Amino acid sequence: MKTRNFALIIAICQLLFVYGCFNFNYGSENGLIYPCDASGECLSGFKCIKSSLSGFTNGECAPLCKSDKDCHNGRTCLDGLCRADSHSDSNSDSNTDSVRCENPKMTGENCDIEIKCNVEHGELDTNTGHCLPESCPHFTGLDCNECKSQFTGESCDKCKPGYGGKECNTHCENPKMTGENCDKCANGMAGENCDEPACLHGHIDSSGNCICEDHWSGENCSLCTTGGWKGEKCDEYSCENGDPDPDTGWCKEGSCIGHFTGPDCSKCPPPFTGKNCNQCNTDIAYGADCTPYGSVEDLKHNTYKTFKILNLEWMAENLRYVNDESDTLGTDYFFVAKNPGYYIPQVYGLLYPWDKANQYCHDLGNGWHLPTKAEFDQLRLAAYNGAESDYNTYNQQSENLRATSWEYGRNTLGFGALPTGYCYSGDDCYASTTVGATFWSSDSTVDDGITKYYYLSLLIDYYKTGAPRPIINAGTSKYFLSVRCVRNAPNQ
Repeated sequence: MKTRNFALIIAICQLLFVYGCFNFNYGSENGLIYPCDASGECLSGFKCIKSSLSGFTNGECAPLCKSDKDCHNGRTCLDGLCRADSHSDSNSDSNTDSVRCENPKMTGENCDIEIKCNVEHGELDTNTGHCLPESCPHFTGLDCNECKSQFTGESCDKCKPGYGGKECNTHCENPKMTGENCDKCANGMAGENCDEPACLHGHIDSSGNCICEDHWSGENCSLCTTGGWKGEKCDEYSCENGDPDPDTGWCKEGSCIGHFTGPDCSKCPPPFTGKNCNQCNTDIAYGADCTPYGSVEDLKHNTYKTFKILNLEWMAENLRYVNDESDTLGTDYFFVAKNPGYYIPQVYGLLYPWDKANQYCHDLGNGWHLPTKAEFDQLRLAAYNGAESDYNTYNQQSENLRATSWEYGRNTLGFGALPTGYCYSGDDCYASTTVGATFWSSDSTVDDGITKYYYLSLLIDYYKTGAPRPIINAGTSKYFLSVRCVRNAPNQ
């Protein structure tokens, strides 16, 4: 901020000088009191003079002129510059004494010496017309017109490629490098080996900086901006499933289709899946709203997924553990021992007689129990989905209760039934892809003096027989069926 304010003050002073508002003379030989800026520049109509008499680090800004008419406040045109009418200071160097010559290109006591010194780079020696020795340390020759071998730039203030150090007197190992520590690429190049253009998509300004075009960034304008722009020309949107925003390159906020998220609408967050991110991954979620499954753990630390329908929480997987020591695989209690080549307990669960099914659901605690007939009816009603009570209605119910891996399965509720088969007794079992699934209920009925327990039945061949399924049926406690436990949903 201080530098900017100073520059502003100098500019105002220079303008005031031109129009003769001030007539300061601090006793310098030429009466020049306005300093050049750090880069040796002045306003239009002024020239920067390197003078040891000025006291200014960067030199003085003197008004340009062709004759005395171009000068103000009694100043005269000498050597192409308006100079104050002052006499030589007794302490000044005689080589810089000002002599008024009518021809601004001449100097010397008799105005017979041609000015050859480039006064923008060095100080004039009026005795020779050349520059004073050592007045332009980065230039060579008598007139300060050419850079020394290790310097380059308009003002010879930059190191040539292959040179480094503060005075550019260090030879760099890599001839393409420069800088104080030979760690910068020269000649507008970039990259690890300095073999890439330093400004790929932009232009170099007067300070040597790469000014990038729209959508480009990076030191050498080789990267797309930190927005959504991509492609060889950084003019392609990063918006896959939404409306592109021309200001950022990303998608417009709130424009993602389906359940896609992210600035480019490309991320499909779980539990959603599918090309349009509008399908539910039924391995981890269920229902029209794609609700993530809950869980429950049995006494053997097996974990089961759960889902909610209205006020009930159901197991979404078949029970698959044995609790009592006497309930070992190989007894008539568990169907898996009878069909080792077909049955996978981790997927299909186990088949239980009614008493074990009832016991193991209660063993889960926290209100878990075998479903009542009414609770199964509520489940069927949810799968009913508003269709008429006809043959197709029952088909729809069954499909909505089936896992998607089972033929015609939709699993719209999360129940995910699989064809597990069943047994009428320990030795009379049916398990194949032509048999459906059955699930114990806690309710019972009496038929001819025999107590029978209700169960939900989903048969796989109902399309062929026309039998309405799913149905609630009843069987003796010696049947071996699958088990789904249920409880009143918490926080309802």
